[in-house]
Amino acid sequence: MSDLRTNSMSLGEVKDAVRTLTVDGDHVWDGQDEDDRPATEEEMRAAREAGMARREVLVHPGRTPVVLGVDTDVVEAFRAGGPDWRARMTAASRAWVDTHPAESPPGIPPLTGVESAPHVGRAHASGG
Repeated sequence: MSDLRTNSMSLGEVKDAVRTLTVDGDHVWDGQDEDDRPATEEEMRAAREAGMARREVLVHPGRTPVVLGVDTDVVEAFRAGGPDWRARMTAASRAWVDTHPAESPPGIPPLTGVESAPHVGRAHASGG
């Protein structure tokens, strides 16, 4: 039975529904239940645009979303401090930038010597 609080199906109900699907053609709406009606191209386009707009709202002005590999022990240390761990990581990065005058490229001091080696983070995290 569906959970009325979330209007969702249980895993068993989903599996039962999938078992009844046929491979003989596309879904044909009987015109009765609006919940079974397939979305129109216009509705799909609007949903895609709404999803993109939602992602844009999540990016704060003056911030750039990035994908960054960070040593696991570093992330765990920040997460241990609570749900605002991303803000603390940003603050720590800001403090580092503020205490290291920019030389080249603008705003970020160059790495020199061992710091620029690509294996440094992994070697440090593994203790070697």
